[in-house]
Amino acid sequence: MLLPLWVFAIAARLAEAICYVETTEKFPRTIVTPLQNVASLEACKVQGLQISNSEAVVYNYATKVCMLLGKAAPGGVGCDPGYARHVKVKSGCALYDLTTRYDFDPCFAKAKIDPVNLARGSSPICPNKPIDGEASARLYVVAVITPGGAYTMYDNNSASQILWDDTNPTNASWVYRYVYNGRALYSEPIYAATCVYYPAGGAFLYLILTPIWKNFTNDCECDTPLPRESSKNMEQGAMDVVPSTNGACPTNYAGKMIQSRSNAILQCGPCIGTTVVCINSQLILTWPEGAGGHIDSFLLTNGTCYSVEKASEHEKTAVLSFDEICA
Repeated sequence: MLLPLWVFAIAARLAEAICYVETTEKFPRTIVTPLQNVASLEACKVQGLQISNSEAVVYNYATKVCMLLGKAAPGGVGCDPGYARHVKVKSGCALYDLTTRYDFDPCFAKAKIDPVNLARGSSPICPNKPIDGEASARLYVVAVITPGGAYTMYDNNSASQILWDDTNPTNASWVYRYVYNGRALYSEPIYAATCVYYPAGGAFLYLILTPIWKNFTNDCECDTPLPRESSKNMEQGAMDVVPSTNGACPTNYAGKMIQSRSNAILQCGPCIGTTVVCINSQLILTWPEGAGGHIDSFLLTNGTCYSVEKASEHEKTAVLSFDEICA
């Protein structure tokens, strides 16, 4: 049996926190740009996050116009009782509900958005075991909006957690944190988050209906196989890692894959019980964790399947472990 491994480096928070504060101001601001047909105030705020010189937003619920505002207008005349705005601030953010700040991501148009099951301060972030009387666990990922307004996705497994980090009160924020053996491997500020999954027949149906790495049931495709993991790229008989519901690698093959962000090495052989699926333009390794139908998800950047001696007949499942290299 070949054990999957991890390699990681400790990473500090990569960006400062950001939030909006509802404020009444008595001075005019410059107009950065007006945006038409914006669906909600939260969508308006996300637009403001994406533009660095937008310092405040005003949203009209009747017209669906989102006004992105800049600095105070030079020579502007004050007005009472004032202007109601949501002002972008980068320090002193108070605790808020990060699921209500999450706005629609087109790459999850057909997915189930599940904010109710997002756990704060514990692992995993989203359920990794069967719930609601279902026979098997849902494959959850963590959908996130960054402080810069970008949509992204994180793993959901027993090492992941979301928590409010107010170690430095002037830079308090929600963070996605990856913890192994009690140590934070990386910690990244996030603006909003929710749990996301595809119902049965959704995320996996494409394997029956379409070419093996094309995915038309999710909303953003994985156009190519995963780039190969370099150390095994030249092994005789090496193969690409592609979507598969029957093991991340074929029978009598081992797999060596690199996890996104942590640069962990995930290695299996045999790869029984694992799958590789495409969600939101990224290939994800799913891993059974212990008994009870638990499923963990790991985002991948590279991977190679390579031929090995026939696996022991008594091995029924792959086992995940970590080989730590301090950086």
